Amino acid sequence: MLSYLIWNSMKPLVEKFGPDIIIFPNLLRQPLVDRWLYLEVFKNSPVVNLDESKFKEWFEKWLIYEKENKSDDEKDLAKELEEKLLIANLPNRFLAVIPFDKNKSEDCKNAFEKALKDISQKVYEKIKSYSSNSNLQNDIQNQLLNHFQVYWVIMPWVSNPPNDALNDYKELFSENEVYNTINEIVNHPYYKPANVGSAYSLLLELTEKLLGARKSVRDFEPLEQLGEKCHLCGEYEVLWLLSDTSKWKGNQKQKEEDWRNKSKIEENKQLWINLSSIAKLKQDERLCGICLTKRLFPEIIKEELKLSNEIKFPSTSEMASIGEKRKLSEEIKKEFKNKFKAFCQKIKNKNQNLNLPSSISVPKLKNDILYEIDGQFLMKETYRVDYFEKEYGIKVNESDFQNILETLKKHSINPSKYYAILQADGDNMGKWLRGKFNPKIEDTIHQKVKDALIAYSEGEDREKLQKILYSKHPASPSIHQAFSRRLSTFALEHVRKIVEDDHYGKLVYAGGDDVLAFLPIEEVLNCAYNLQKTFKDVLSPNASMSAGILIVHHKYPLYLALEEVNNAEKRTKKHYGKNGFCLRFLSRSGEQRECGGNWKLVGFINELICKFKNEEISSRFPYDYFEIVEKLYDENEKGDKGKVKEILRSELKRVFFRKVEDKEKVKEFFEEVLKWFDELETYNFANLIIISRKIAGEVKV
Repeated sequence: MLSYLIWNSMKPLVEKFGPDIIIFPNLLRQPLVDRWLYLEVFKNSPVVNLDESKFKEWFEKWLIYEKENKSDDEKDLAKELEEKLLIANLPNRFLAVIPFDKNKSEDCKNAFEKALKDISQKVYEKIKSYSSNSNLQNDIQNQLLNHFQVYWVIMPWVSNPPNDALNDYKELFSENEVYNTINEIVNHPYYKPANVGSAYSLLLELTEKLLGARKSVRDFEPLEQLGEKCHLCGEYEVLWLLSDTSKWKGNQKQKEEDWRNKSKIEENKQLWINLSSIAKLKQDERLCGICLTKRLFPEIIKEELKLSNEIKFPSTSEMASIGEKRKLSEEIKKEFKNKFKAFCQKIKNKNQNLNLPSSISVPKLKNDILYEIDGQFLMKETYRVDYFEKEYGIKVNESDFQNILETLKKHSINPSKYYAILQADGDNMGKWLRGKFNPKIEDTIHQKVKDALIAYSEGEDREKLQKILYSKHPASPSIHQAFSRRLSTFALEHVRKIVEDDHYGKLVYAGGDDVLAFLPIEEVLNCAYNLQKTFKDVLSPNASMSAGILIVHHKYPLYLALEEVNNAEKRTKKHYGKNGFCLRFLSRSGEQRECGGNWKLVGFINELICKFKNEEISSRFPYDYFEIVEKLYDENEKGDKGKVKEILRSELKRVFFRKVEDKEKVKEFFEEVLKWFDELETYNFANLIIISRKIAGEVKV
């Protein structure tokens, strides 16, 4: 939704000046932009000759995508385009270089708000037959406009040589390496009169700082929130579906009376119950305009982009069950599916044709027999009479699902109850944009040009030139755009394949250097490792990526889990260092354990998991060792820990081998254990082996 909205914000500038004026994100081969070019520029253009156009191949792809009746080959091509359209990879900000005009920022803001208003209109059209409130669209629109905020900064490129930019930068930040390099360049006689573009990196940093300052001064327009709060976000009030809310404007007393009137509240509740199938609501669930829009947006964008399928995500229960589904034989899957279909038919007969909500698995299991059966129905805990009534409003008897429970027991079907969330982003992006990792200036120019520059300079100017040539090349619009292009290539061409095709996950977002994905626990570590490796391959050997990984129970509230993984990702850089990860395991009991380190640690954790899984080392060993650590080690103690560390080393060896039958078999592996014991902080290491043991207990593949 944010990717769609930010594209609409850019559109006024792109229509006026062309896509190249957007420096970040790079718009080359962006699916939303390509589709716009096809529809608005090529399709209806009288000057385009398809046979002669150098865009013929590209043009024909979108021509096929828009066709109603497609051949099998055309369907495959359309599917490929659709998959890229569905990668949410445009960030929530953009940077453009345009002719100076303050009004253009308002054009972008207005386009953003118009897109929100259009969405609110489409939401209203879908639900208006269930409501008697003629002011409902305005209620939805006002909540959306209040929730989404737009901030902008325009930084003039002064016509005066870049001294103004240098002076402003020096006054606000102080001198640094980039400042000194640019100062040397603009004052060298060869470059006079210097172009303001020489100070691009300073202007860019000034723009970023000013935008941050503007965002810190939040706009606040209070909404009267007197009614029942949204059951999903708890922030905005539930939409009032009956009568006309325009009478509330300026009449707070009337609004209070309506929200206190029990009969009206019950009537409003009944209208929401009637709406439940359209908005995919749980029993008695009532939403604000923002959460209702989010719930209906997949259907809206399907119509807008002519998608073949609605955007859907696997449930958290499904993500936890992926390993079990992969493990089961085709015969067992068929048997279970038949039993489940019979159960669904009983539900339909007893509950006036009411069905269980449809569900999907991850893309990798598209052809699996159990693809459309949610993972929770492989868990025996699901089959409770009160659960079906509370969750789906469905009445069942225990006898209705007895056959399913017997099948689960007979084949020992017992999926993991845990899944993983991965959040990753690139390190030092600010330094990259300031040119910290750029090549030296002398490496970017031809040797003959370099020789001519040196020959032209004399005395002190030659010394200054030598200093300039050995300095890092400052950022420029072209370098910035090339950098943005590599980020887009990583997001569009690699991330989805790694997450979904290689590791059985589901990608949520891939915006340049930012990634958010759901994964089975057995795949998350290797997926994270491969993402950061590919990030380096695409961007630069100097690039690195850090990640937060959360393993969490499938019933844990998702919004809280997303906060946890976000905190884990931030903790990586603060506590474990960049170019690494923080791994948290949050048990259903509330116990939380954390470990982390550099990416080499992934291989060791994988080995530990295998050793536990194969029972080569005792499953009690991590807990016995942690108990010793708690007794002997005080991380806040300021004294010498050398002796304690030696004792812990001896105890580690003792408890490691205590219950191992074939000691020779794991002797070599223990050397690897000692290596990481010496390298990691004591509690970090102790938690790492416990987390590895917990993962081993949940892995089903």
